[in-house]
Order: sequence, then C-alpha cells, then structure tokens
Amino acid sequence: MLVYLWAFSTILLPFAGSPSTKSGDLRQAYANASSAIAAGEYELAIESLRFLTSEENSVSPIAEVAAFHLSECYLLTNQPQLAMEILNEWTQKILGSPQAVTIQPDIRRQLVELATKTCRALDMTQDSTVEVAQYLDMLTKLTNDEDDASSSLKHEIARELIRRQLRLEKFGEALEVIERYSVEPTSDNDSLDRFQIMLAWAHHDMQHNRTQAAVERLTQVLEGIALTNDQTIAARFALSEALAANKQPRDALQQLNQLASTTDIDDPNRIKATWRASVDLRRAELLFRTRRLNEAVVLLEQSKLEYPDFIRREEFDFILARCAIAEADFDKAREHLQVVVDCPSCLDEESARKAQWMIGETYFLQRKYQLAVDAYEQVISGGQQSEWRARALLQAGKCHECMGQMAIAVDKYLIILRDWSTLDKEIKTTYEEASERSKILQTQLTTSKTIRRR
Repeated sequence: MLVYLWAFSTILLPFAGSPSTKSGDLRQAYANASSAIAAGEYELAIESLRFLTSEENSVSPIAEVAAFHLSECYLLTNQPQLAMEILNEWTQKILGSPQAVTIQPDIRRQLVELATKTCRALDMTQDSTVEVAQYLDMLTKLTNDEDDASSSLKHEIARELIRRQLRLEKFGEALEVIERYSVEPTSDNDSLDRFQIMLAWAHHDMQHNRTQAAVERLTQVLEGIALTNDQTIAARFALSEALAANKQPRDALQQLNQLASTTDIDDPNRIKATWRASVDLRRAELLFRTRRLNEAVVLLEQSKLEYPDFIRREEFDFILARCAIAEADFDKAREHLQVVVDCPSCLDEESARKAQWMIGETYFLQRKYQLAVDAYEQVISGGQQSEWRARALLQAGKCHECMGQMAIAVDKYLIILRDWSTLDKEIKTTYEEASERSKILQTQLTTSKTIRRR
C-alpha cells in the first residue's frame, strides 16, 4: 500500500479562492478529503478530491497535490484505470508545479512510485500495454533528462513497458524500447537485458518450431553483442540446441566442441560440476545421431568417471545402451540399462521404468519373446500409470502374439484401453495401436471359435 496519503491530512492551505470558487468551498473540500483519508474511507475522499481537481478549481494551489492523492485513492480502491487517467492529465502539472513541492516536498519522487505501481496494476492486456506506451511517449515529450525525478520516472515506466511486452511475447518491441530509452540492466540477473531477451526470444521460437529463426537469432547474439564468458557459454549451448532441432547435428556438435575446449570460465567449479557434464552428454547424443558410435562411447565412459555426482548421470548409460544396440551388442546394452534400474536415485522413477522397458526391447529385437515379456512385466507390475507401463503392456501383447497366445495379447491391449484414454497425449500412439490390434485379434478369435463349432 502507498504511504503518502498521511501527508495530505497535514497540509495547511495558504491560498485564497480562485475567481470562480470561494476559498471556503475549497477549504471545506480539503477538510472532507483529509478526514476521509484519515479514516481510510478512500471512496469518500475521492468525491472531495475530484472537486479539488475539477476544471473550475484547477488553478488553485492545492490542485496538483489533490490530483496526486486522487490517483493514489483510485489505485488503493482497485481502480488503476482511473488512476492512470488522472496521471495522464496531471503528471506534467505536478512535475512543473513549485507550489506542489512547497506543500508536499517529496511529491516528485513519490510520483515515480505512484505511476510505476499504477502501470503495474493495469490488466496485462495489449490495450493496457498501449496505454503504458502512450504515457511513456508523453513523458518523453515533457520531461527534462537533467531532472532526476523526471528521468527516473521515464526510466521506470520504460522498464514496466518492457516487462509487459515480454509477458505478451512482444520481444522485438521490447528490444526497441531498450534501444530508444537506453534501458540498462540493474543487476546481472535482470531479465530486462538485451542478451536475456534475445535468449528468451530464441527459446520462444524453439517452442513454436521456428528453429531456423532461433538459429539466426542466436547467431546474431554471438556475433553482435558484447557478452561475458558465462553469456557466451549460454548462447553457444542454446545455439547448439537450435541447430540440433533444425536438423543440423554436425553444426550443433561443432558448437559443443567449442564449449568443451573453453578454459576461460568465470566459475570453473560450478561449470565442472554441471555445465561440462551437460555439454558432454549433448556431444555424445549428437555423436550417436551422426553414427560416430566409437567416439560417443569413449566420451561417455570418460564422462562417467569424471562426473560421478552429475544429477543426470543415468543419461550416460542410456546413450551407451543405444550405442550397443546400434552395434547389435544386446548383452552390453542390458548391462548399461541395468545400471540405471539399480541406481538408488532412479528407483521407481521414470528413468528406471524406461530402462527396464528398454531391456525388454533388447530381448524383443532378439526374438526372445518370453524373456522380453518377463522384462516388460517388471514395468507393468509397478502399477504406476506412466507411459512406460502403457508401452510395456503394448509390447508384451506383441510378444504374446508372436508366441501364439492371442487371448493373453488381447487382455494386455484391453488394459491400456481401460486405464488410459485418447486424452492422454503422451501415449496417444500407444493407445491407438492397442485399440487397432485388439480389434483385429478379437475378430480373429471370434472367427476361429465359429469355425471350430462347425
């Protein structure tokens, strides 16, 4: 809550009435507003303050101070739109009024906070954002940058406008405001920074499958902005992700190789514990994608030894298993997957279920259907409604089909149809395949029974 209303109740009125208004009327309006403010009855105060700021009284010495508190009362009664209207009309007069400063010495600084809070209280809509932009344009035309309060007011409203534009995903417009008003970040973690905005813009592009745009934007960041070491690392890592998503795995790997050779790091211990391990993991994934399996295995085995406390350590074994499967070394693949299953931190988590499911897949690829079923059943028996349980049911059903156990296979498919629905997006393909296979098998079983009766 704002705290300037108390000042209004202590103001003495050293003024005579305007030509059109009796001094006594103004004094009475002031007294009414003062009493209402002291009692916290802001709606009543608004009535008197509106009278004090009306057109016929706008030339009175108290008018600018009354306008300030009228806007404040509107804000305190959850009417930020009306508060904004008052600020649009009176900001210039408040800033230029020596009388207002005499009556309320800190009013210019207080106006900065009031206007900022009013802008923040407006609904987060495009129309309200346009209002904030228009208010900022008005300040630009009126204020003198050499004046501390005026400059501070313009700077804070510019920052609020940028925040709104980012919330509305208007990244380009936010950057234009930064350039036009020379908005500088107030700290290293300030999101109102050209680098942070470009990074967020690229991430937004990635979320909407505009991978080429993300690549171009991140390339622009690396080539066109002076970055710290940590910023360069973050931008290069993001570029590698964008390149990989844009089906340029070799270019993505090149970016990661540059990161892996980086020695000029602001915080080596932090980077070694987290970043380098993540970089090695992504390098290994891209080496796998480009069929450089031996290089991937060497890197992964080395990274497992170098980063034993890496929080995603099981991912190393997942890729090692995929490399082994690609080489048809299923025993080696199962060794790596068992490491994940037996990992205490992965127990009963998605990683462990995924690894157990993959063990079943290795047996399925070898046509060892009973062993595959045994592996899938360990996922199924867990009971959790995870996508891996649904997948295990589907694959177990296929194994029973291959072993000629059609009725059992149908039972597996029907569990999927019973326990999940078409609304479960993560298993949509699994659900549809189970539905199709169950229909085919049920038709075959019905036909077979009919034939036997004949």
